[in-house]
Amino acid sequence: MDKKVETVLIVEDDTSYQFFMKALFNKNFPEIKLSQAYDGQEALTFFEDESPIPDLVLLDLNMAGANGFDFLDAVKSKYDKAPTRIVVVTSSDSDFDKQRVESYGIVEDFYTKVMTKEDIEELV
Repeated sequence: MDKKVETVLIVEDDTSYQFFMKALFNKNFPEIKLSQAYDGQEALTFFEDESPIPDLVLLDLNMAGANGFDFLDAVKSKYDKAPTRIVVVTSSDSDFDKQRVESYGIVEDFYTKVMTKEDIEELV
């Protein structure tokens, strides 16, 4: 990785998992600034011209409202390549979902929930 991760956007509709991820980061990586979005549409606001784009996006796929695939569609249509690192973190271990995610060409990695401290260390 070329650049140190200073900001992370967690895109997740499950408030319990949002709480878990926030606690995991705050305990082990307190220097990283966290932002949260509860669906793909809300996450897209971080990609507007006036907003600084986070260094890393941890993206759930299965969310109410705009899901992770909706988010990936929007980012892919706006940018030739992702303007940040996008990592999928989902409860799905479906080969179909993994292949679909890979087809975007803008996702760095695919993790199955629940992320651990060691998983995050690999990313930051």
